[in-house]
Amino acid sequence: MKKLFYLIIAVALIQGCKKEIGNNSQTNLSGRFSLSLKSNLKSAKIESNDSANFVLDTIKSSRSFYFILSNVGQSDITNITITTDNSDFSVTPSAIQVLPGTNNKNSSVLNQAISLDIAHGTRINGVGYTGLLNMGDNYCHINIQGVTSNGITNDTVKLRAIVKVFAKVMAVKVYQGSKEFNFAKPVRKVIGGPFDINAMNYFYYLSNEPPIVLKNTGNVSINITLANFDANSTILQNVTLQLQDTVVLILSTQPTGYGAGGYIRLNSNGTIFDQQKFSLGNDGNAYFGMVYWQATNSAPVPPNDSIYVH
Repeated sequence: MKKLFYLIIAVALIQGCKKEIGNNSQTNLSGRFSLSLKSNLKSAKIESNDSANFVLDTIKSSRSFYFILSNVGQSDITNITITTDNSDFSVTPSAIQVLPGTNNKNSSVLNQAISLDIAHGTRINGVGYTGLLNMGDNYCHINIQGVTSNGITNDTVKLRAIVKVFAKVMAVKVYQGSKEFNFAKPVRKVIGGPFDINAMNYFYYLSNEPPIVLKNTGNVSINITLANFDANSTILQNVTLQLQDTVVLILSTQPTGYGAGGYIRLNSNGTIFDQQKFSLGNDGNAYFGMVYWQATNSAPVPPNDSIYVH
């Protein structure tokens, strides 16, 4: 009797194991996403139902990164959508009709290239200007979803990737005592000049005291060059500012029709800056102008015309 009891238990266990193996086999028929970065950067490949970080390069301006989306499962994945949760990060394509599985004998295409375009200053196509990313770390999630089959039913298959990029921004502030000058609201503008700038440059009218201080408020070092508004563009200062460094600007004492002043060139080795605050030179550097207004009894205030052609 005991032998019969143990035999029944053994048969039940064997049947249970066979059923479990059968379910795993059916599950393995499903399509599965795999996402990898097409780069020399070290980054683990991630697969369906995983969530992992892709730490991308530091960027100085807008840039595209490329990924490979694969189906490493046996069944096809269809109706695929790809989205991000950060408007500064966009993916192409945003939809894929089908990504064949390894069991699909009619297609040799198992991979799809994905472009992640990150807008930071200049537009991706190089035409026009867009907003800047926050200085430092910026994140987004890439969400991928599709439909696959496990051999019996259709299931939703998902993948979520966390992407991080470090954005560099060139930025400065200019003070005279406790007063900070607003680069977005220039007092004057200038066209042309010996420095061959296509854009307009901003002019500020300042008294001789206290000194004018420029501070590096970005997250990249800046080479600051201050030059005279004269025929030779005589250089008055040339200094490199590290993060949070300051320099006192020594403006020209040579009088002009509007006082004395010069233009400042900000060279950050290609790092983007806010073009609503600084002029973009045809050399890729940022520029702005400053003027000491030398008040006299005959001219106590600056002239009220808005554009000065140098």
